[in-house]
Amino acid sequence: MSFNRKEMVEKRRCVECLFVRKLCICERIAAISKNISQPDLDNYNTEVWIFMRVDEFGSTSNTGRLLPMILPKHTKLFIFGIKAHEKALLDHIKAAENPVVLYPSENAMPVAEYVAKQQSEAAAKAGVEQSENTSARKRPKVTMIVLEGTWSKVKPMQRFIPKEVPRVILAPDAINDKRSVRRESRSGGCATLEAILAGLRQLEEPQSILTAIGDGFDTLLNGALRQGNLIGDKGEFRGVHHQHMADFHEESQRKKLKLSSETESVSEAKSADTQTAEIATGNETVPSESVTESKLDAVPADTTK
Repeated sequence: MSFNRKEMVEKRRCVECLFVRKLCICERIAAISKNISQPDLDNYNTEVWIFMRVDEFGSTSNTGRLLPMILPKHTKLFIFGIKAHEKALLDHIKAAENPVVLYPSENAMPVAEYVAKQQSEAAAKAGVEQSENTSARKRPKVTMIVLEGTWSKVKPMQRFIPKEVPRVILAPDAINDKRSVRRESRSGGCATLEAILAGLRQLEEPQSILTAIGDGFDTLLNGALRQGNLIGDKGEFRGVHHQHMADFHEESQRKKLKLSSETESVSEAKSADTQTAEIATGNETVPSESVTESKLDAVPADTTK
């Protein structure tokens, strides 16, 4: 049975949510997004930019991909590894309002502390005392850049972003129930969408938006569990997946055998050529039984190659 990845994607997976079509969550996510109230959207004050490795794009373990489906007008996606996207990110950072990178560097400050600092600076510029007009001290807009990928893989991405952009971290108790669809070796690691939700909560964004993201995350996890069962236990997709792996294994073994055979042939040829040269120069100590017929027969065959 042949396996065509493009055909697999087109016929068996949703190109939006990436789940197998029978488990597509797009309609559910659209319904969740519609539950966000317009007043809350009007009061929403954070832009989230997801900076994603090129090999994460299209991965079902990628949770950050869900946010543009929930908040399409307040989310941007940039791909690390695509030059045009990398340049666009740097250009957007220059024009962004209060850009920060959610990354635990040595000099990173808690999100809440960063916001308080920005509020104080904004109030000072406006000549407003902390105890005066609270509307004048409204939280400034924040552009939160979130890195999508495992801990070991996002380090080059954060180095790519200029050092001048402040790094912020979540409070230690920001995430109480850590759930993920990928393995994370680093202690304290969590899913990207979960980190975004915690960050927005600390930025005191409207509740209906936080609820929508939380519901979307639960929907994604449930879909991942169901799809995992489908692949691992039964179903049409399992048959295709296992057949593909069998084909891959068979081809791999065929290549290994071919390489091994070629290596042995080269080794035998070198050995025969060396012995021929030693006989010709008189440097070989010929045993009493003399050279076997098989070796003598091999010399002309090798020298004609």
